[in-house]
Amino acid sequence: MRAATATGIRLRDTLNAAHPGWDLSAEEAFLLVYGGSVSFKKMGGENRDGYWGETFLRDDGSHEIEIYGKPEHFVGDDHWAVHELGHAFVNAVTGANPIATVEFAQGYGFVDRPDDFREDMNWGFAGGRYEWQRSASGDAAEEFADMYLGWVYGKWQTRDDGSLSTFGAQRSTFMNYYMPYWVDLAVSN
Repeated sequence: MRAATATGIRLRDTLNAAHPGWDLSAEEAFLLVYGGSVSFKKMGGENRDGYWGETFLRDDGSHEIEIYGKPEHFVGDDHWAVHELGHAFVNAVTGANPIATVEFAQGYGFVDRPDDFREDMNWGFAGGRYEWQRSASGDAAEEFADMYLGWVYGKWQTRDDGSLSTFGAQRSTFMNYYMPYWVDLAVSN
């Protein structure tokens, strides 16, 4: 799956930069951070518009992402899967502890959408809804998963001249600063 490959490459680069001599492959880095493979399980929901996922850390420590919606919605779109891997990453760091998860997502000077959130604004993401913003919700867990997507691909909102927008620069700086720390936490769990 392209989403797992892209995520593994970003995790590999992060871990190898922080730990000279590790020389991990993308697959090794992915498995190390997530503590094994991540299962995607088709659940149905073909009778509703749209598509969505729910991410779980199972009692045995495995990660499972349940996907709902019409099958055609998933073809050729790996952004939704990276977004869900962002939720699984939080579980890998926090052990799916609800209080730790909220603190993780909201802490550290987290860049959040303003209270006057509108779907027609990018708020620092490289594109709009169903492209680089997978959730219309501005809650911290969804916001982080969308930022994880931007971090994996290194894509943020830019100005006409190609430079990062103010929000794009804030999100990029935030993720590039904290992700090496969080990736190490996931590996040590």
